Amino acid sequence: MASIKLCEAEMQALYGLGYEAIALYVMAIRPRMDFATGMVGVAPRISWQALREWIYVEPRKGVKAMVPSIEAIRRIARQLEKAGLLRCESTEKKSCFSSAPR
Repeated sequence: MASIKLCEAEMQALYGLGYEAIALYVMAIRPRMDFATGMVGVAPRISWQALREWIYVEPRKGVKAMVPSIEAIRRIARQLEKAGLLRCESTEKKSCFSSAPR
């Protein structure tokens, strides 16, 4: 997986969001961004299920497993959109995002 660097505007937008929103953006969406186009999910494609798996929290002593539903992933993506981090251009089966203009 590629490394990522978040700019100051992205960091400011992430402040105050919940863990799930931060994990979805930092661990699942941002590393898969095509920086030439600013798109995520065009090539290679990603699905809502893949996003769900990428932010799965494994159970261990003192920590419950966290497996958000696909509808929860969609709600979290809308939170990121409201925060100005991305634009959702998704369909029922396919996930596609573009970086929000800064």
